[in-house]
This record gives sequence, structure tokens and C-alpha cells, in this order.
Amino acid sequence: MKKLFIFLSISFLTLSFFSCGDDLDTSYSIFDDSLIQEKTEFDKWLDKYYVKPYNIRVIYNYVDTYSNYDYDLIPAEFEKSKALTIAARYLWIEPYEEHISSAFFRQYAPRVLHYVGNPGWKSNNSIVLGEAEGGLRISFYNVNAIELDNPETLMRFVKTMHHEYAHIFQQKKATDPAFDQLTPEMYVSDNWTSISSELEAQRGGCISKYGASAPTEDFVEVYSIFVVNTPEWWEQMLKNASTDASGNPVEGANLINKKFEIVYNYYKESWGIDLYEMRSIVNRRKKEIENIDLNTLYK
Repeated sequence: MKKLFIFLSISFLTLSFFSCGDDLDTSYSIFDDSLIQEKTEFDKWLDKYYVKPYNIRVIYNYVDTYSNYDYDLIPAEFEKSKALTIAARYLWIEPYEEHISSAFFRQYAPRVLHYVGNPGWKSNNSIVLGEAEGGLRISFYNVNAIELDNPETLMRFVKTMHHEYAHIFQQKKATDPAFDQLTPEMYVSDNWTSISSELEAQRGGCISKYGASAPTEDFVEVYSIFVVNTPEWWEQMLKNASTDASGNPVEGANLINKKFEIVYNYYKESWGIDLYEMRSIVNRRKKEIENIDLNTLYK
């Protein structure tokens, strides 16, 4: 490395020497710092509703330094990025403000939201839909799959928002180790993709296939899946998880209920978050957002 550094330095000096001897026009540069991109209406909206109140920067234009080089990625479409950002505010940020306070959300909020147009494919044939890095940045993949006239296509992203945000709390205060011991045989790391269905995972006591990848993921899956779904959905899931395909009793529902009790107590006692209240707020807002024009920035 030292030899390379010296060689590059000498080359630079040599180039500089010969350049000075030529009559080159140095009045301009290809790196024109005087060109400052004018802020769009969306940029100004982001300043007002993301940057100033929460110190969150939304990267909706493709920036390779924020991307994961393990995948072949493409930019997110502008209008779909805008719709996702509106949904994030309405179904993720504001529910915490309503339930606790804006100061609470600000304290634990990530600093960057990064959007990617397509999913990232992993070697186990699974796709990456979201990533969080140390609580500082959350990346959302496959943004181009959003349908602007169908708010339901935003719900997977909303679930990911709550999932990744729940990780931030989990990383700051230890969770009850009893959770990890309820279904230790179910945690199969990257082999979670070999589980045939969500129902199979639930019959085994994990709330989702991805929850079977690790106890830490199962923990926040319980949290996020609970708050973004209706009480009716949750009860039907438990009913389905209580029997096998032949109708014989299995322990899936009982195990999920035990996990939920641990998750509920952790967020209530450690953070003051009541999952029932959060679910009520999020589900009410899910109905309300159907009447919001996602092409228009709401104030």
C-alpha cells in the first residue's frame, strides 16, 4: 500500500508539472459547485415534516453509498417514494406521537430512511424487503411494487417500519430470555425459507416464517404483526395455529400467546408502549388513509 501511495503521489506531481506548462483554460471545472439543485415541493415538505421535527433524512433518489452492494438494485420511482413517505408519517410516526409523544418518537427514530426500487435477492432464494443498520438507517426495498391507487400495497412497508423500529428498542434494553426458550427448535437461521407456509410456522409456535430465523426476529415480528393487523385477524390466526392439517390439537396458539405476553410486558414496562392501544391507533388510521390522496402532500 505504501508503494502504491508513493507512486500515485509522484504521478500526480508529474501531471501537475506538465499541466502547468500548457496553456489550459482553468476558468471552469467539471465539478461545478455553483450548481445547487433547487428544492422541489416534496423536498420542502420533507424539511418541514421529517427533518426539522425528527432529524430524519429521506433518501428517495438512488445513492449508491447508502445501498447494499450484495444486491443488484435500482432506484425507486419518485411518486411511489412520495406515497411511501406519506404513509410512513401517517401510519408509523404519528401513531407513536398520538400514543406517547413526538419527543418519544424523535428520541429513538432512525436518522435516515432510504428507498430502493426492487427487492434484494439472497442466496437462500429469499428477498430482502427492509434493513436496519444500528438504529441509524432503515432501507425499504421493492418500493416500485407500490400501487398508487391501492393503499393496501403500502401495508407491507408499514409492517416493516414497525418491525425495524421495534428492533431499536430491543437493542437498547434487554428482553426476557424466557422468550428464546419457548420454541428453540423452531429457530433455523437462513433455513426459514424451507418452511412451507406462514401457517406451518404458526402451528410450530412462531408468528411468521421469518420469525423462525432467530428469536430476536420472532420477538419483533410478534410486535409488528400484532399492531398492524385487526383483532379479528389475530384471533383467526390463533385459531388456525391451534390444530394441524388433520384437525388435531397442536401447541402453536398457546406458544404464540405466551410469546405475546412476554412481548407485551416488555414494551409496556420498559418503554410505556401498550400494544393494544398501538393496534387500535394504527388500524383506525389504516381505514382513514384510504380516503387520503397519496399523490397530494398532506399538511
